[in-house]
Amino acid sequence: MTRVLSVAALCGLGVFASAADYEVVGKSGGTGGHRWEFGGKASGKAAVGKADDRLQVKVKNGDTVSFKIEGGTHGVLFEKAKTEMGAGVWEVVKDSGTLKDLPSGAGFDRFDRKDAQTTDAKGPGSKLIEFRIKNLKAGAGNGILFACNPHSALGDPASTTMLGVIVLDEAEKK
Repeated sequence: MTRVLSVAALCGLGVFASAADYEVVGKSGGTGGHRWEFGGKASGKAAVGKADDRLQVKVKNGDTVSFKIEGGTHGVLFEKAKTEMGAGVWEVVKDSGTLKDLPSGAGFDRFDRKDAQTTDAKGPGSKLIEFRIKNLKAGAGNGILFACNPHSALGDPASTTMLGVIVLDEAEKK
């Protein structure tokens, strides 16, 4: 896990706010197969559309999350991208990458094509996208569900590889 802290003083208030930068890494091969990794943990199998059993990335509002590839070819797919960005939950950092509608393959029908968006799939050494958490609410049900383009579009939707969820760190609940 990469965590870089940025500290900014709020003018005249004597209060400090900190934001962190987190990196989720796509890998392939070995005994772990296709997977996302974060904080020393790897994604296993989980169900599309549900937060349960996914790799968890805990963040606070103001943090940034980036996705990069170290092995294999992967893109990151956000299951509720249009709704979440429209509600101000998160925003793509300028010039860090682009999101687009899902590919036409039948495997992507397991995702809501009207709401989900993805990056292009890229190989090792690539950065896919970076985004800033703006107004994420507590609870896994409010989490930002992410998957892999193309690996999460294969196999059984109830037991799919490379699924994760970005959740608000419970200390942020207040």
